[in-house]
Amino acid sequence: MAQSRLNRLLQYGLKAAPQGPIKVEKALSDYINSYFDDFYAEGFFNDIDEKNDHEGHVKTVQVNKYERSSIARNKCIDYWGKNCLICGMDFELTYGEYGKGFIHVHHLRPLYMVKKDYIVDYKNDLIPVCPNCHAMIHRIPNGEKLSVEEIKQKLGLCIKEHE
Repeated sequence: MAQSRLNRLLQYGLKAAPQGPIKVEKALSDYINSYFDDFYAEGFFNDIDEKNDHEGHVKTVQVNKYERSSIARNKCIDYWGKNCLICGMDFELTYGEYGKGFIHVHHLRPLYMVKKDYIVDYKNDLIPVCPNCHAMIHRIPNGEKLSVEEIKQKLGLCIKEHE
C-alpha cells in the first residue's frame, strides 16, 4: 500500500523526498490535498478504524529542534516592543496581567537556512508577532508563502471589509 502511494506521488511529479520547502506543481498538490487536507486527515493513522472517529492516538515523531537564543528574543522585544508588528495585538491590553509579556518572536531568516556559527541580528532577523499572525506567516497553502508585508495587506483589507 505504502509503495503504491509513493509511486503515485512520483507519477504526479514528486522528484525526491523534500528536505525543506519546495514548489509543488498543481497536479501533485491536488493529489496530496485529496488525501491530506490537515494534520489529522483521513488515512494518516493507518492502524485506526477510520469509521469510529477515534482521537488521541499516540504516534512517535522525530524532528530536528533548532536552538534559540533567549537573549536575542529579549533584545528583539526590547527593540520592537511587545505588540505584534503585523496586527498590533497587545496581550496585556487584551488579557490583563495574564497576558503581560506574552508574544511570539518570528525569525525572518529561517533557522534551517543558517549555519551553526550564525549570530542572530535581533533588529533585522527577528520580529514580535501574535500566534495568529505567526501561523499565517508559516502557512503554505498551494506551495506559496506570504511575506510579512503581504499578510499586513491582507489583514488591512479584511478589516476594511468588516467595517
